[in-house]
Amino acid sequence: MNVPFVAAAPLQPSAFSLKRLIIVIFKKYRIDWMVRPHLAGVVPLILFAAVMLLLFTRQQESAIRSLLQTRAESLAFIIDRSVGEQAALLRGLATSGTLDRGDLAAFRLEAERLWRIHPEWYTLVLTDRHGPVFNLRIPEGTPLPPLADPASLKQVWESRKFAVGNHPRAYITVRVPVLRQGRVVHTLVAVIHAQLLENIIVASTDTREWDVVVVGPGDAIIASSIPALGLKASLSPSALRREIQRFSPARRRYASPVPIPSTNWHILVLARTEDLEKPFLTKRTTVYLGASAAALLTIFLVWSLSAALSARRETAVLKQEVDKRMRTQAALEESEARFRLLVESSPDAIFVHVDGRFAYLNQATARLLKAPSPDALAGRSIREFIHPDFHGIVDGRLDRLMREKRPVPLLEERYLRMDGIAVAVETSAVPIRYGDADGALVFVRDITERIERETAHDILERQLAQARKMESVGRLAGGVAHDFNNMLSVITGYSELALTRLHPGDALRNDLEEILSAAGRSADIIRQLLAFARRQTAAPVVLNLNDAVEGMLRMLRRLIGEAVELSWSPRTGLWPVRIDPAQVDQIITNLCVNARDAVTDVGKIAIETHNIVVDGSGDGDHPATLEPGEYVMITVTDNGIGMAPETLEKVFEPFFTTKASGRGTGLGMATVYGIVRQNHGFIHVDSELEKGTRVRIFLPRHHADAGPASGDALPEKAPNGRGETVLLVEDEPAILKMGKQLVEGLGYTVLPATGPEEAVTLAAAHPGRIHLLVTDVVMPGMSGRDLAQRLQSTHPDIQVLFVSGYTADIIAHHGVLDDGVTFLQKPFSRKTLAEKLRQLRLREKNDKRRLKAED
Repeated sequence: MNVPFVAAAPLQPSAFSLKRLIIVIFKKYRIDWMVRPHLAGVVPLILFAAVMLLLFTRQQESAIRSLLQTRAESLAFIIDRSVGEQAALLRGLATSGTLDRGDLAAFRLEAERLWRIHPEWYTLVLTDRHGPVFNLRIPEGTPLPPLADPASLKQVWESRKFAVGNHPRAYITVRVPVLRQGRVVHTLVAVIHAQLLENIIVASTDTREWDVVVVGPGDAIIASSIPALGLKASLSPSALRREIQRFSPARRRYASPVPIPSTNWHILVLARTEDLEKPFLTKRTTVYLGASAAALLTIFLVWSLSAALSARRETAVLKQEVDKRMRTQAALEESEARFRLLVESSPDAIFVHVDGRFAYLNQATARLLKAPSPDALAGRSIREFIHPDFHGIVDGRLDRLMREKRPVPLLEERYLRMDGIAVAVETSAVPIRYGDADGALVFVRDITERIERETAHDILERQLAQARKMESVGRLAGGVAHDFNNMLSVITGYSELALTRLHPGDALRNDLEEILSAAGRSADIIRQLLAFARRQTAAPVVLNLNDAVEGMLRMLRRLIGEAVELSWSPRTGLWPVRIDPAQVDQIITNLCVNARDAVTDVGKIAIETHNIVVDGSGDGDHPATLEPGEYVMITVTDNGIGMAPETLEKVFEPFFTTKASGRGTGLGMATVYGIVRQNHGFIHVDSELEKGTRVRIFLPRHHADAGPASGDALPEKAPNGRGETVLLVEDEPAILKMGKQLVEGLGYTVLPATGPEEAVTLAAAHPGRIHLLVTDVVMPGMSGRDLAQRLQSTHPDIQVLFVSGYTADIIAHHGVLDDGVTFLQKPFSRKTLAEKLRQLRLREKNDKRRLKAED
């Protein structure tokens, strides 16, 4: 900065110079030459007085310089504190959570509330790197003008610190960066009336005796106590001098330039020469007269009087300085009260820590840490409320802040509440001077809800990915099941027909039985694929899982072997569930087989059942994905080798297996997962290497009484038909031909049809009664269900058996059979077909008895 007034002009003796005094005496009084030698004794005294006067004058000059410097430093401190307060208000606003959510409308409302309580603000502007985002002085939707001070904007973005600038229209600007994760995302700009500085100057200085000018870069006048000297653009030193002299030509000014720390401004303190010299003129005149009258006595009296007057003057100056300091202190206390109000009303936790302990904290800090009041935390170590996992990181950040004296970037960490619960927080800190010690001002925001939202979002994304995978596998499994099961039906059907025609000792029987066994294993793989994709056709009933597992225990003990202990702990009063009993068998069998294979030698498998109520509070040992409700939980636990985390992540993927080649298909757990999800349940697996595995399945409670655990077993040999007419509809010629032979072999009369249209024609042309309709489900032109409805309109007594390798939701929804539907899954055995036909005949008889009883 170029300062036009570098130093104060020295005080001069003015008209009372020593030389002039002697000349006047000699000329006016015409002293005789004989007398003049006697004056030689007086001259040293006069010279001594003159020297003393000169020293006294220089001492007073030094005092004036010191007073000017003190006045300038005091004003610089007050203005710097005022600018800091404005920046602190903007920093507090910059922590608003609405900016994190990108809700600029809500953030504008918050900014407007702050703007209204600060009339010294002309406007408040939010900017990004490219320019203004909104300007509170300009209505929303109106085009925004460019920034008047782009240099300070660039300075803020590059330094990540607040900056102060001047405005060409009697304003000053305070810019504060909005930091997120260590980078600047916006800046907040307060455009403030320069009158604020002038008010501070007037409140802190007696402008009748002193004038103050605040000068910015390029000697631009920012503020002045001289009314006619307004804000001027950049001026040269000579132009600035002319501007000051122009509005006060009769004044000779003394100036002391002092920089304002947090700005690029300087303070010029100006005073009139007359005001500065006036207190000393009387003293100097008294000294001269006393020296002329009586040398030593005069000098003694002058110095005595000088000392008394000096003490009196210094007392007056001291009193004025005390008064001004009291006014300054009152202004500071008022500013601190406003700042404290802002901090106390903040929803975020704000505290000051000195030497690692709470020196000050607001109410939000006490709420965050579950303390009864801020006083309960005052003086306590902050470290005890920081999660141990973050002690090292926080200590390093604090050391860096205190060493470099600059803010540290945002950090996500965890705090420990007084009740021991950890909360996720986001913290930032800036260095401050608190009392006589260095400390840190810390801003803390509770981000628990945000973390929970992000976690829930991640869970939903994984569930969506799993659902898409299931949909893809379902489409694949459905397409494969329809065609593959058709072919398996031909293989198994003709193999069974061939077996019925061979003698018991025929050599071909073993080959045919192997073919049937291989076809059965292939059909099992397709069923498991359909189960994983939730496309398996199921006929759910209301049952008690305790009864279902009880009926399996003997088979399970044979399956897992004698080396492994099987423990069964049923819960009494277990709630009923609705599920296909065959699916319960699949779940328990697959889990027990996996548990058996995980136990390398002697081990234990435990099966337990429980009633579980999930209320959504997060309490209890339940998976996070489990929705609130009432569940029946079945748990299978083993003490086997367990699984590593990377294996556990893939446990439900189809065809993923850790077993040796030939020992598993990789569909066991995938099948269990598909069955559980098909029945609106949840499954969760906990496992750790060398500690075993626990599988928990949660099935929704069904509010109805449970039926028997299983139906009647299939008879060894179902009774054959008695010539009843069966309309057999199948669009696959090979299956139609094979099926015709099987049904005829069971004692029925068969009307074969290669498609729905042909079936309708045969039914219309058949003169007698058609007892049974056996039809494929998925056929071109018309589905099996549509065909059944059409024929039942003309043949109301006809019973229907649907046969298919894949139902495609035609007679089932998400694999669950519709009520009243009888279904036979391809491929099927001759025995199963006979039993299904028997059930339909029995249903027909029961319907007739019911109708007769109603009549």
